Amino acid sequence: MKIKFNIPETLADVSLQDYQKYLKIAEKEKDNTDFLNLKSVEIFCSLKINDLRAIQAKDYDEILNDLSVAFESKTPFKQHFSLNGVKYGFIPDLENISLGEYIDLETYLQDVDSYHKAMAVMYRPVTFEKNETYLIEEYETSDKYAAQMKRAPLDIYLGSQVFFYNLGRELAKHILLSSDNPEGMDLELMKILEENGVGTVAFMHLLEGNFGDSMLSLN
Repeated sequence: MKIKFNIPETLADVSLQDYQKYLKIAEKEKDNTDFLNLKSVEIFCSLKINDLRAIQAKDYDEILNDLSVAFESKTPFKQHFSLNGVKYGFIPDLENISLGEYIDLETYLQDVDSYHKAMAVMYRPVTFEKNETYLIEEYETSDKYAAQMKRAPLDIYLGSQVFFYNLGRELAKHILLSSDNPEGMDLELMKILEENGVGTVAFMHLLEGNFGDSMLSLN
């Protein structure tokens, strides 16, 4: 039986909700590599498990390799993206972020199940745009666009995390340089990341230990 399916070429072809689904499984099965490989192909290629079992072994290995390439790619921060004909923009003035936005964003980014709600805080429809200047809708609640953000491209979500990570890194750099911190060797790691770009897989491991502190630094 010939099975048709699509393999994501980049993380722009992966939805945030599929990534959330995979992460929830990975939390419980983190030591079961074979099972996670099967689930990654099932989820990201939209395949039923029975169809997946019919794929030839050599094709399966190629699919895993293609997924690996996609997930190790860089995810640069993007201020805008379009979804279902609507242009969304990142919060244009973080310096004046509201308390409600800040609290909701910090809360939602701590839980895989609410990543799409965090996206609904960070990105909202663009209401005005001229040259490099733009405005977005005033923030009400994340519920207004949370459902739409489940379908947001994964590269947009991860790119926003790169932005916050880099911001926190710059703040940490100044703190380390001014306090003669014995853990200053982290600066060398930061330099390496900056020079070589941050692959998604490696970045997510770093993010787990550093993002919370970076968000607190924004305050």
